[in-house]
Parts: sequence; C-alpha cells; structure tokens
Amino acid sequence: MTRESNFYDAEKTKNFLMETKLPDARPLINVCDRFGFVPDLTHYLYTNNMLRYIEGYVQKVTLFSGFVFDFGDPCSIWVSFKSFFANFRTVT
Repeated sequence: MTRESNFYDAEKTKNFLMETKLPDARPLINVCDRFGFVPDLTHYLYTNNMLRYIEGYVQKVTLFSGFVFDFGDPCSIWVSFKSFFANFRTVT
C-alpha cells in the first residue's frame, strides 16, 4: 500500500510508522523514499539499530545509481558511507 497508493497523508503515515516501531522497516522506507523524507528515514533507522535496512536501501533504491555516477567506484561509495556513519556516531 505505501509503495503505490496516493490516498494517504505521507507525513502522518511516516510518523505513525515511526511511532509503531515495526520490525520490518520496508513500509517506512517506501513512504520516506517516495515523499522525500530520506534524512528522517536514515536517522530513524540508524538510531534504532536497523543498519541492514540502510544497506538495503542504498543498494536497491535509485539513489545508489546516482552515487555510482558521482563516485564511479562502488568501493569509494562504501568508504564514504563508513566515514559518514563514523562522524554521525560522534555527533549524536
């Protein structure tokens, strides 16, 4: 439903899914990706120790192709993400 339907309020749905803390983050990923809540999504997934969903998101969503285009090398992407999360851990 969250992937294809346009008959729900995206902000309310995002907030509901975050508050519910479902063990499967895919509905939340769908909503956040479709409606531009990616910063909220990554913060939520990181703070709730759902790193495998961040990995999956990076690998499967169209952002990945943009990173490959910008960096050119998948190894560079991985180094960039590791660096980002290392810095993120020290800030929060």
